[in-house]
Amino acid sequence: MAAHAEARRPKTLADLYEDRDLTPAQVRRIVAILGLAVPQRMQTDGSNAEAA
Repeated sequence: MAAHAEARRPKTLADLYEDRDLTPAQVRRIVAILGLAVPQRMQTDGSNAEAA
């Protein structure tokens, strides 16, 4: 019986949230909590440092 319940369990976070309507703010919060956000370094003129 445990194997049957495990077969229905979502495999990834994407599977868990597949059918949910998340706001952009909720998505940003999930990404930040998971540590997937990479801070962008800005130059003094406001352009992206990676583009230089």
